[in-house]
Amino acid sequence: MFLDTEGTASYEQTAQSSATIVSLAGLVSSLLIYNKRGVFDENCVESLFSAAHIMEKLFEADGRSP
Repeated sequence: MFLDTEGTASYEQTAQSSATIVSLAGLVSSLLIYNKRGVFDENCVESLFSAAHIMEKLFEADGRSP
């Protein structure tokens, strides 16, 4: 399955909403590609960390480990 989301740098979404969208895409996918224009900077790392944290919490709520 191919799923395209707006990503983590959307100007129309909050950082939390963006991280939630990316984490849900990560949960239903076997491969997550992070496409970014320009330099991969600290904000990118923080966005991915937030998404990973949300995925971890969803796994824990379901009684599974990531």
